[in-house]
Amino acid sequence: MSQILEAPWNDEQVMSLNTYQTGGRGHLFTCGEREADGQAHVLQATREGWYCPTCRSKGKAYVQTWCHDFMADWSWEPST
Repeated sequence: MSQILEAPWNDEQVMSLNTYQTGGRGHLFTCGEREADGQAHVLQATREGWYCPTCRSKGKAYVQTWCHDFMADWSWEPST
């Protein structure tokens, strides 16, 4: 079972988190808001935590400050 890793995250962790989000390897972190077509808002990692770029562009501020530790250390990526 994974452990929870709280922000702030370093640049390498942010890169791993965002690559995980776009890599199709697991359930994406979302803010819970949806577009009219049902599309969920996918979160983007920063050093301070996850944020929703869609909500931010609408003047809302959704922030999540945790992730699963394996998402931040590239261990989710299969070795080649």
